[in-house]
Amino acid sequence: MCSNRKLQIDEAIQVIESSSVKPAMYRIVHDEDNFLYLVEICKKPRKLHRVNRSILIKEFDENDITRFKYAIPSYLLLPENEINEDSLREMNKRYEIMGPVVENINDVIKRTSAGQQAIKESIEKSRDLNDGTLLNKTTIYEYTYRYLMYSKIKTALLPARSLQGGRGKQRSHRKDSKPIGRPRTTNKEISTIKIEDDEKAIIVKSYKRYYKKMHEPTGECCNDKKSLLDAIWFDYYKDGVDKKGNIIYRKDRISEAQLEYWLPQLIDGHEDLTRRVGKKNASKDYRESYGIINDIAKGPGHTYVIDANNVDTYLGSSFEEEKKNSVGRAHQYNVVDVFSGMLAVTTLDFRSPCNARFLEALLGAYIKKSDFGKLWGIEIDDEDWPCDLISYANLLDRGSDFLSTKKEIVHGRFGVMASSFCPAFTPTQKSLVESTNKLFTEQLFHRLPGRVIKALARGATNPAEYSCIEMPQVFQLSAEVAYGINRRLLDRKYLSADMMRDGVKPIPIDIWKWGLENCNSYGISSDNFDKKLMILSLSEQVTIRANEQGVYTVGNGNKNKIFYDPTHPDIQKFVKFYRDHFNANLIGDYYTGHRIMGSVNFLYLISKSDSSIIKCRIHSRSQRLEYMHVEQVLNQLDNERVEDAKIREENAAHRGRLTEARRSASKTALSNLAKGKKQAKSRAKNINEEQSLEQAMLDKLKKQRIEDFIGESSKEQNKDKSSVPAGAEFNSSDDDDDFDDFLQGV
Repeated sequence: MCSNRKLQIDEAIQVIESSSVKPAMYRIVHDEDNFLYLVEICKKPRKLHRVNRSILIKEFDENDITRFKYAIPSYLLLPENEINEDSLREMNKRYEIMGPVVENINDVIKRTSAGQQAIKESIEKSRDLNDGTLLNKTTIYEYTYRYLMYSKIKTALLPARSLQGGRGKQRSHRKDSKPIGRPRTTNKEISTIKIEDDEKAIIVKSYKRYYKKMHEPTGECCNDKKSLLDAIWFDYYKDGVDKKGNIIYRKDRISEAQLEYWLPQLIDGHEDLTRRVGKKNASKDYRESYGIINDIAKGPGHTYVIDANNVDTYLGSSFEEEKKNSVGRAHQYNVVDVFSGMLAVTTLDFRSPCNARFLEALLGAYIKKSDFGKLWGIEIDDEDWPCDLISYANLLDRGSDFLSTKKEIVHGRFGVMASSFCPAFTPTQKSLVESTNKLFTEQLFHRLPGRVIKALARGATNPAEYSCIEMPQVFQLSAEVAYGINRRLLDRKYLSADMMRDGVKPIPIDIWKWGLENCNSYGISSDNFDKKLMILSLSEQVTIRANEQGVYTVGNGNKNKIFYDPTHPDIQKFVKFYRDHFNANLIGDYYTGHRIMGSVNFLYLISKSDSSIIKCRIHSRSQRLEYMHVEQVLNQLDNERVEDAKIREENAAHRGRLTEARRSASKTALSNLAKGKKQAKSRAKNINEEQSLEQAMLDKLKKQRIEDFIGESSKEQNKDKSSVPAGAEFNSSDDDDDFDDFLQGV
């Protein structure tokens, strides 16, 4: 294979290891200046990958990527006369719908505006067919990627059933007949017996002997009716052991429903605990650890599995005088060690699951339980709850609180190597913590004080109105429940051969202690890290920025800014850098911001390089927010924004009214000015005419005086008279007419 040949369109490549795409088979579908577009070769391609050409060629030269010959499936190369009619009709309909996409395939690949318009045209085309076919955007892209994967041939749009037989006919039934299905199976393992005096005596004797006590033959603590029933079966209905070592019980024995019915009638003062639980939920409550322990984890602290859960218990307020005032149910985080099944920690809070609560759960799992008990306000002995290892890896689901990238910084700071995610909607992948959640809720419910009835009739009073327990009491009960869960009896089949040889009891705490002594534990003791650094790092992490005003934290949408004084010299560098380059995000590349339990008085900055801690006090411009919780701060800032918006709206309206008044006054003044100018112009014109007339009269008078002065007036008159013909008479009015003509000319 020639490695220096340029990668061509329609070539198939096998990615073994790459920094751009995951290991899989791909086909090159488009070539741009510096990028190549790949589509994965699989049954349903759902994504188009845009990778850097130089990186891909470099990895190709290093043999991390290889070429291979991918042949188009033979059924896609069949002529149309050999394809099933239904499949052919479906293919032609799809190709007609995909017409705009096929014509603009390059624009669709590059996600340009023309490509997006082609996608919309295909969707509209599917609506115009009026045959019930309505394709969404996801389906259009799926057909597009399939079309590209099979080298842009029309048969790539064949339906998946094209290689299968035709659709079968629907079975019709007559009125006098009905379909006969598989007969119902009945559980023949247990057959109920009639409860006589002997059976009643067995129930009373077993209750007094084993309830809330240890059943020595099995080593199980009978804290509930299910374990009490197991003890009764073992003592009175045991019928031997099979070849595999499983106990065989007689079929005619007391059932769980009979024990549930007769216990309140035979035992005076028996606790009335009613709970309607289905068969699946009941089996999930008492499910053991999954898999063989050494196959899942190498030792204690190797893998922690984490999950959030709702505690099915209504709590009363600890700060209100009215104790019946319910504050609802609490949320819980459980962290379980996979190797031993130990409940590493359980945290309770009224806040919904979020990244801050997840970090708080990690803190409880990593530190010693005596220190964790101080945070709860209770006393915990480290010997009773010896979980203080930092895990090698964490197993999480795909919740929004776990998907945050903030946890990667904390993992790198404390040496957590990986965080793996379960596939979506697969709780069976972490059934260990799921069963622990159910068991914890059940055990806590059994320990509640007073008479509690779980099942409610329609229209019954809500139990929230009768809340009789508060959060501090729940903390103490939770510790007791954790003690019980860590000492529950597991099935012996989950013990390894070495554990069986050493006589380890199938109890989580014993398996944990045995693993610390005999296994290569990947967990790191929390004593290797500074306690203050651990508490601050696992506190609420916030987004930090820096500008000329100081360091500040931001909320959603770059709002809710809280400013802090940048008194430290290292922090002042980022303030000066902002003045020169206007980059407020640079500080986030070097420090992580944390605040303790929602308090905004101080902001703790932890260096990503050397884990040094810098403490910043709230800025004077945010002094009004001091001694507030972050929820109060958010409400205060929201109210201030609303008030500021109202003030801005009022100011805008005032400015509008003022501008309108000024415009009206200016318009009136301009109108008056124009009118005045017109009148002044008219007056000036009249004055000019009068002045001209007056000047003409003065000139006329001056002319006569000058003529009289120089003596030319009489000569002219004599000359005029001599030129008059004989018989003509002189009329003085002629002279006046000439003067009138002169005035009219002027």
